[in-house]
Amino acid sequence: MTIKLSKAIEILNTHQCDMPRDKVPDLIDAIKLGIEALKRLQEHRTEHIDITFRALPGETPEEEV
Repeated sequence: MTIKLSKAIEILNTHQCDMPRDKVPDLIDAIKLGIEALKRLQEHRTEHIDITFRALPGETPEEEV
């Protein structure tokens, strides 16, 4: 299975809101960290279009359908 970064961010954002904070605080913090890391990766790739970046394991490049 492969997924685009934008879709992964969307899914993580949706599910972090559904989790009870008192039951899984570390998981919610990890999800937030993952979201921010994916956003920075997207931003970095956009700003440095002349550099080729390897896809993450399981990632589909944004331009692929």
